Amino acid sequence: MSRDGIEIVKQEMLHLGLAGNVLRAIGGTPHLYGEIYTPQYPVNIFYEKKVKMELKPGTKANIATFVEVS
Repeated sequence: MSRDGIEIVKQEMLHLGLAGNVLRAIGGTPHLYGEIYTPQYPVNIFYEKKVKMELKPGTKANIATFVEVS
């Protein structure tokens, strides 16, 4: 990862910490992990059109799907 990329990650972690602190200050509890946050496959995502995402080996067709949404 480039030096700029690391700086962006640090900034985003700071934002996450600040948001968590604000949430705690108003009586909430941050939840970042757990089964409800884990994607279940296959799943349809909406990216200008409906795209079905599945966990499969890296074939040309599967890579083409990834490229379509990236």
